[in-house]
Amino acid sequence: MFEGGGRPPALTASFDKAAEDPIVAAFGKIGADGVPMPAIPEMEAVWADWGGTELALIKGQGDPAESWATMVGNVEAKIAK
Repeated sequence: MFEGGGRPPALTASFDKAAEDPIVAAFGKIGADGVPMPAIPEMEAVWADWGGTELALIKGQGDPAESWATMVGNVEAKIAK
């Protein structure tokens, strides 16, 4: 899969070989401290608001600090239900 599509392998020994590519190596460093997100339907409450807020900020719409605080409040309210 790495050779055909550039996807870093999950097998550590294979990843070490693929990590000769500096981009693959960088993803490995980032992923080393990563925490997996839960694969549960409730995460939709997070991603819907998060994605909408990010898109608005990328488009230059709204104040980043205010928009992010509003997004956090919306997500917390949905999770609390």
